[in-house]
Amino acid sequence: MVPTAPFDYGIEQLQKSSRFRCVARTAPPRYVEAIHNGVVTRRFTADCVLGGTYLDNIGDDHELKERWREIADSSSTVRRYEEPISFVLLVLDETVHLWLCDGGGESQGIVESANPAMLTWANKAVDRYLEQAQRI
Repeated sequence: MVPTAPFDYGIEQLQKSSRFRCVARTAPPRYVEAIHNGVVTRRFTADCVLGGTYLDNIGDDHELKERWREIADSSSTVRRYEEPISFVLLVLDETVHLWLCDGGGESQGIVESANPAMLTWANKAVDRYLEQAQRI
């Protein structure tokens, strides 16, 4: 398997989506670019909760910061969660992507589900994090 295959697949699915929600400890630049593109082209609005450590660590990446700022300044929601987030959870329309990570936090693959119970759980999880997080 190509090491980038899970990312490539995830971005392909994101680019087909009309709705995007996430809780993420990190966001690869390619994902941020795809989210940004979806928002600025008005294909979807995004509800994003991002880990505070991740946001602090992009301090010198002006392009990444500007993309998140433009997403937040649109009709989308971007919030900062101060406590550690140990996972990456995406809701793409009616599909859930839960990223599998190793002990060092490196992504190893995606679990994908369109099961209604999983979708309900994922949306409730995003809602809980949105309530507890602060706008950026």
